[in-house]
Amino acid sequence: MLLTAPATAYCGPILFVGLIVPHLCRGLFKTSDHRTLMPAVLLMGSLLALSADRFVNLPWERHFLHLNSVNALIGAPVVIWVVLRDRQMRSLVL
Repeated sequence: MLLTAPATAYCGPILFVGLIVPHLCRGLFKTSDHRTLMPAVLLMGSLLALSADRFVNLPWERHFLHLNSVNALIGAPVVIWVVLRDRQMRSLVL
């Protein structure tokens, strides 16, 4: 029980990418066919993670960005879009 919080805190950015990428791919490709979504999710997830890491490690004068904040800037609008898109979840939030 005590190890759950540190593990979640440590895996947070990766978990967030794993949460938002399938919704992004489903919205982009407008399909629920797993034969299409599985390769798309694999490619989109790796591209999203690599681009966020690349953006964090740009040669700034000071390193003021963290991977968590970049992933949150990308993922928060997607999570809000998913919640507001689903009528059942919207009634719970609003």
